[in-house]
Amino acid sequence: MADLQKFNQLLKLNDYTTLEYFSYNGYCNLVKVIHALSGKIFFISISRSFRLKITEDVSNHYLLTKEDAKNKEFTSSQLADQYPMIQLQAQSDEIIDNISDKLKTSYKQPISIPTSNASDQIEQIKRLKYCFKMLEYKLILQTDQHILYLNSENNLEVYKIENYPRTQTHSFYVVVTLEQLYSSLNIIHTTIQQVEEEFFSILNLNQMKHNQYLGTNQVNYFMNNNQQLLETKQKLHETYKEICEMILKVQQKETQCLERLESMRGLSTHNMFRDAEQARKREELENNYKQIHSTKLQLLDKLLKLDTKIKNMYLVIDQLGFNLSLAFNELRNELYKMLL
Repeated sequence: MADLQKFNQLLKLNDYTTLEYFSYNGYCNLVKVIHALSGKIFFISISRSFRLKITEDVSNHYLLTKEDAKNKEFTSSQLADQYPMIQLQAQSDEIIDNISDKLKTSYKQPISIPTSNASDQIEQIKRLKYCFKMLEYKLILQTDQHILYLNSENNLEVYKIENYPRTQTHSFYVVVTLEQLYSSLNIIHTTIQQVEEEFFSILNLNQMKHNQYLGTNQVNYFMNNNQQLLETKQKLHETYKEICEMILKVQQKETQCLERLESMRGLSTHNMFRDAEQARKREELENNYKQIHSTKLQLLDKLLKLDTKIKNMYLVIDQLGFNLSLAFNELRNELYKMLL
């Protein structure tokens, strides 16, 4: 059975902080973490064979209930093949080494956002999975009620999160296996960053294609605000980078403070007055460490919220373009039928 304390210690030594644990059938199968130095947030998938159990005293631990991944409802995604002009790329089974090429070549259909129930979310990730088909890393779509996990076999696992406290959560995350994490602890956050950046570029391109298809006479407001939307995205990414830089500086101060505290531990001058002064300095340093650590936690919380905001913005904009494109197609087809 895997040891939770050793698992967390390994993460901490490599600048990872655990955000949330998720368990199914008694064992932890998903862990959300953040890399403190890069700000990258992602999921670790843990095989049941590791038998990792989360103790009751862990506050950020949530139980999962498995749900049926089949969606029998007729939704707008089933109409997507009728409109090839709004598809970004054709699906390909060609093996490609470059991450950017893999994402773009595999991307098949525009993305739609969930509205109220899991069936809409399932339809969304069915389109998203084409983008990750040829990557060794996979995908999770998380809302405040569900986790939709595209596993290593490209099969969809749908889980309901019991008593999840966060609201208005809607984001996507790259997923790595525990084995992948162990094999590339020092560089995996860099690869995840590259995957996300390329995925963002695809969504931006998709937004432009939707806009071109819709036409200015039909959705002037959407088109006229396109540049503003792009500028807002850029500003959010810049803010994200600034917070990451602040976290790095705070992390460095925290490490220095811990090293000083460690060097002072157990020291004695065998002089009552000097020992009292040493104790005063140590207490002052401990208080300083607590303040630094508190600041780091606040920055990490801001980063997590901003990460969700950025990803949600990309997906919502893409939804609007996709749904409007389909709506105008349907309207045009119905009008054409009436005129026949």
